[in-house]
Amino acid sequence: MKLTNANRDGTLFTFEDNSNPNSNVYTDFLVQNNIPLKRNTAYQLSFSVRGTGTIVTYVYGNSSSGKYVDNGHWWGLTNQWQEFQQYLPPESVPLNANFNFRSATNCSGEVTNLKLTPVE
Repeated sequence: MKLTNANRDGTLFTFEDNSNPNSNVYTDFLVQNNIPLKRNTAYQLSFSVRGTGTIVTYVYGNSSSGKYVDNGHWWGLTNQWQEFQQYLPPESVPLNANFNFRSATNCSGEVTNLKLTPVE
């Protein structure tokens, strides 16, 4: 996993972005490319996070039908730990997925237990 503007301590990642929120430029904190996922399988993205601002997660790539899919989702942060989950139905799951955890506004915080798991 590639880290930018983030630090890793075991499974805990700390992140911070102080860029201009009106610039429409997003900062990627965690990036993982070419995640091999199973065909015709639903997945769940889950993680625990606390902080300030808004982050966005992207699971994207080409689906089994060859169609490009982008499962972007925005998450508002608080100072308390929150558990987030996003269900990805089989038709929206890319076969070789890419994943980005990025800023959507000025934000900072910590994220842990980041998982993309099949739903059997």
